[in-house]
Amino acid sequence: MNKKLVMISIFLLLTVFMVIGCTQEPPETETYATEEEDLEAQSGPFFFLNSVMDVKIFDEENDTEEVRRAISKEVQRVESLMTMRDLHSDVSKINQNAGIEPVTIDKDTFEVIERSLYYSEITNGAFDITVGHLVELWGIGTEDQRLPSQDEIDLSLSYINYKDIELDKENLSVFLKREGMMIDLGGIAKGYAADRVAAVLASHDVKSAIINLGGDVYVHGSRENRDFRVGIQNPFSDRGEHMGIYNAKDKSIVTSGNYERFFEEDGITYHHILSTTDGYPVQNELVSVTIISDLSIDGDALSTAVYAMGIEEGLGLVDRLEDVEAIIINKDKEVYVSKNVMDFFTISDDSFKLMN
Repeated sequence: MNKKLVMISIFLLLTVFMVIGCTQEPPETETYATEEEDLEAQSGPFFFLNSVMDVKIFDEENDTEEVRRAISKEVQRVESLMTMRDLHSDVSKINQNAGIEPVTIDKDTFEVIERSLYYSEITNGAFDITVGHLVELWGIGTEDQRLPSQDEIDLSLSYINYKDIELDKENLSVFLKREGMMIDLGGIAKGYAADRVAAVLASHDVKSAIINLGGDVYVHGSRENRDFRVGIQNPFSDRGEHMGIYNAKDKSIVTSGNYERFFEEDGITYHHILSTTDGYPVQNELVSVTIISDLSIDGDALSTAVYAMGIEEGLGLVDRLEDVEAIIINKDKEVYVSKNVMDFFTISDDSFKLMN
């Protein structure tokens, strides 16, 4: 077993919601991680909710095989609880019993649903896990993706109402009040899984690591007493190209964008961020929203919600929250940021313009 993983050089640019990489030459004052060295440091990959998770550990001494096993076990456990693909998962049991009876679930699933309802409340339903029926109807990102009829969309909209989720904290039970309702934790479960992996790293005394779960990035600790430099994806370019750099330590960086999952029909593009108001992909001037937070579960929910809310309302919400920041990019390459972002963020591509 190899207990010593040494990364000789490290200038790490993680593309948020994309793969790790960079197309520009690093400054002379920095060092750069080659592909070979990345592979040496990798403890994974793992798979979660149809996403690939990479966990890279940079400690000079650590039992990475033991850590890898612990991460794999935890990721599989969380997925078994929260996927819609397994008929025996907590989520499936809740959906199967919609309008029938409450379902007792694992405390972790309950925690995620409870947190989801908090974000539904503060975003006035822009984030709502009762979109399950609508998500399955569109099927965006799957081989079943299609443009539904208006009647189908109207029916799905009738099932969306987070206020129809009844929680019983004492008994850890969840009840969907109306038959036909479906919850989908796809907009928040990846963030929770990343947080659980971070907890595994901490429990094994890992000092320096990066978690990348389908673009939900968490930087654990620092590297050689320096913050990690996280590249924010350029939404107009290929994977691996960044438009700015965010310096981070013990932070989650999550991006939602209309360029990730989509399909085209009759010249119209339909992306995966669905409006809980009209049932169609959200139509506004935004291209991507990046949320920086202490916990990935918060970034996962907020990146979707802020995208749907738009610049003014979205930034207003972020600025009211503690330890949460946002970077918003619109179709004209205009960049809007929350109040404290520029202390840690630098735009590296001159074609983007800071607007506030």
